[in-house]
Amino acid sequence: MKAYEFKNMHTRRVFISGLIKAGIIINLPFMESCWKNHDISELNTRNKIILKEVLTFLWPDDGNGPSVSDAKVYEFFIWMFSDPNVDPEEKEYLMKGMGWVDETAMEDNNKHFEMLDDEQKTTLLTKIAVTDWGEAWLLKMLNTIIEALFSDPIYESNTGGISYKWLDHNPGVPRPDESNRYQKLLERMKENVQITRLDELI
Repeated sequence: MKAYEFKNMHTRRVFISGLIKAGIIINLPFMESCWKNHDISELNTRNKIILKEVLTFLWPDDGNGPSVSDAKVYEFFIWMFSDPNVDPEEKEYLMKGMGWVDETAMEDNNKHFEMLDDEQKTTLLTKIAVTDWGEAWLLKMLNTIIEALFSDPIYESNTGGISYKWLDHNPGVPRPDESNRYQKLLERMKENVQITRLDELI
C-alpha cells in the first residue's frame, strides 16, 4: 500500500478480480470474536458521510464490474456495524479511521473530506497510506469491501449475486437461508447443539 498511488486505484479492481479468479482466500477478520456481545455506538452522521465517500473512492464506478451502489456495499457496512457477533474492536478501529481521515482533511485543507475534489482526496489518501495507521486502515477497508462484494446476498449486499455474475463465479451450495445464516449456526454452537445429519444444517 505504501508504494501504491491512489490515482491508479482503478487497476486494483483488475488485481482483485485476478485474486478471486485464482481462488486465493481473502482473510476476513471480523468473526474473530463471534461470541463477544459488546455494545458499540452506531455510526454517527459524520462517519456515515465519510464512509460513503471513501467507499466510492476506493471502488470507483468505472463500468468495470458492480459499483458500491449496485452491490450495496454501504448497506453491508451498516449491517456489519449492527451485528453483535462482529468483533467490537474491529468496528471501533474502522470508525476511528473515518474520524482520522476527516481530521486530516480539516488540518490540510480546512474542509471536511466530502468537500474535497478528486485531486485533493487522492493527495490526502496517498498521504495517510504511508502512515502505519493509514495503511492498515485502508487495507481493512478494502478487505471489507471485497467481503461485501462476494458475501451471499442474504447478508445485505451483492444484490442478486451481481458480483458472482461479474466474475462468472459459482458460490457453491448449499446457499444460506434464514434458517442457516451464520448467526443461526453460531447460536447452535453456543448452545452446544450437536448436528448429526446434513439436513439439520441445511
